[in-house]
Amino acid sequence: MITIAKLKEYEAHEGNDDDYTRIGGFRKNIIAGKEWSLIARLTGEFKLVARNLASNEYAETINKEIVENCHDIKTVDYLKRISEKPW
Repeated sequence: MITIAKLKEYEAHEGNDDDYTRIGGFRKNIIAGKEWSLIARLTGEFKLVARNLASNEYAETINKEIVENCHDIKTVDYLKRISEKPW
């Protein structure tokens, strides 16, 4: 489950898993490796949807997946804000 705390950690490292690994982030158990990958994938997918580069059906599927994997609506909003970052 993606939480705001996990997204803040992801944002602090600008989505760079190498940076997160170097500081021992995965040993801290804030974000598991699979969660990091999920956040990275969902932010990328959201960019496609936001830029109208995905079909309506695909956009619905991604939005459903985002809602299912986020703790609450505030987390969904935070994920969307992170998706707008240039990195």
